[in-house]
Amino acid sequence: MKKQKYINLIVTTLLIILMIACSKSDEFDAAVDPENIDWQANAGISITAIDSITSFIWETNLLTMESYPVSDTLELSFKIESTEKIENISKVEIYVSAEEKEGYNYSEPFDYTRKLFATITEIPEDGKFSLKIPAEDLYELFRSDFLNDRSEVHLLDGDFFTLTWQITHLDGTVFDSNDNPIPENNFGLQVKYQDYLPPVFEGTYTYEYLEVGPGMAMLGIDVGRTGNIEISLTEPPGTYYVSDVNFSSWFLPNTLTHDFFSGLVTVEEGFYSTTWAILDVNGASIDIYWQNDFTVAYGFWGVVRITKDDGVAFPDNIYTNETRP
Repeated sequence: MKKQKYINLIVTTLLIILMIACSKSDEFDAAVDPENIDWQANAGISITAIDSITSFIWETNLLTMESYPVSDTLELSFKIESTEKIENISKVEIYVSAEEKEGYNYSEPFDYTRKLFATITEIPEDGKFSLKIPAEDLYELFRSDFLNDRSEVHLLDGDFFTLTWQITHLDGTVFDSNDNPIPENNFGLQVKYQDYLPPVFEGTYTYEYLEVGPGMAMLGIDVGRTGNIEISLTEPPGTYYVSDVNFSSWFLPNTLTHDFFSGLVTVEEGFYSTTWAILDVNGASIDIYWQNDFTVAYGFWGVVRITKDDGVAFPDNIYTNETRP
């Protein structure tokens, strides 16, 4: 009899444990059932910058000291990421907040107010759309908030803009990426100003002989002889290919290097060890003395004036280590 009681107790206990396990399993299944999850839990937007450019860039030409935009309009590609059908999304709103270096929002108390930049109501079936973002439009949004002087340049180096977004469902519910500020829920754009080292020597030149060595007559070259050479940039910021380093005497190419900051110009020794000595710089023209291995023995040398066809002046500091004998 006792044995039967123990058996009944064991069976009852097992049944209770089984019922509890089933109940918990049902609760778990219900918890992960996608139909019971709010659509916002799986919503988001992925953003890709066209050509991977995420900065508004201005360059200052260190030769002319002129500043100009390299990229003053950025293009971004958006894709709605959601388990919800795109047809149930009524609109997407893109917002922008701004930070001004050593100015607006640079220090506490921070102003997290954001401003509406664009509203998308015509959403393609694949959930993809793109936006062009001109720097000038961002300036207009925040012009009353900036603290630094914007009279000459509307956006300054160090300005930073953050995009967030709201996705609105047809039923009126909203996913706002600003409510969960993780990296995936915002996108940053910055403003950069950078120096540009121009290819000082690149271009087409007309040359004229001002002086010739006593042996140049046998090469058919005398004072007043003119011609053209090409100098092209081969490796930024200052290595060039010179099409005719001897100015019609042998028609030989060579390599020229120019250090923009020091001004030093070097013509590498190539065939016949040709070297240049810069004698004078005047606007877009340079007077050059050249010589080679045959200068001493045969009197092969010359002074030529090369002039850039585009008329752009050379920096005043250019020089060579070589000098005229």
